[in-house]
Amino acid sequence: MCTMLGTLIGRTEFGQPTFATLHSSSSVKVTKDEATRLDTETKERLLARRKLSLIVDLDQTIIHVTVDPTVKEWAHDVNNPNWNALRDIVAFQLGADGKTVSHQPERLANHDITSFATDGDEDGCWYYVKLRPGLGEFLQRVASKFELHVYTMGTRAYADCICRIVDPDGKLFGARILSRDENESLVQKSLARLFPISTNMVVVIDDRADVWSWSPNLIKVEPCMFTFPC
Repeated sequence: MCTMLGTLIGRTEFGQPTFATLHSSSSVKVTKDEATRLDTETKERLLARRKLSLIVDLDQTIIHVTVDPTVKEWAHDVNNPNWNALRDIVAFQLGADGKTVSHQPERLANHDITSFATDGDEDGCWYYVKLRPGLGEFLQRVASKFELHVYTMGTRAYADCICRIVDPDGKLFGARILSRDENESLVQKSLARLFPISTNMVVVIDDRADVWSWSPNLIKVEPCMFTFPC
């Protein structure tokens, strides 16, 4: 069973509180006693590895994304003055339902720029992703001291695509990805969703403090905006 804990979401038939236990689902629940046991187990595992837990937001924290079709127009024109700023851009497409990945993430290729972001669902939406400068080095360095989690208000399909771009081998975040589909709120994030028993070994980085109710665990960063360069 996953040792990443969750928010209080119900009660057993005997009236005991129950907690979600998985990043990818809010339907799996355990009792408070089991949540406490898992919390202790997680702490011992992290302490043995001399690590803490770091929760990372996606949009405007470590990446910025736009759906502006102008980006594709620039990418297809090597003579456009903005083209060099797009050399590290990545595109993917979600279907009209927002849940189906109709085109996997692809990078702008110098040898075939006209095919960039051209295939896919006619009714789908293209997303153009730019990483925060220095992101790769930053994540590699913090991964030596923290167990990394993603917590985003994006959908599950969106979050999975972004993580394939940021962490293609899955070595940094693994399955520790929580999207709005599992969060049960479209406006707020909660440490209790992942760590209901204790948060004294948890750090959060996000560009917004309000969604965390100005938690003392939060390190607020300046937003990464989709201007070129980021």
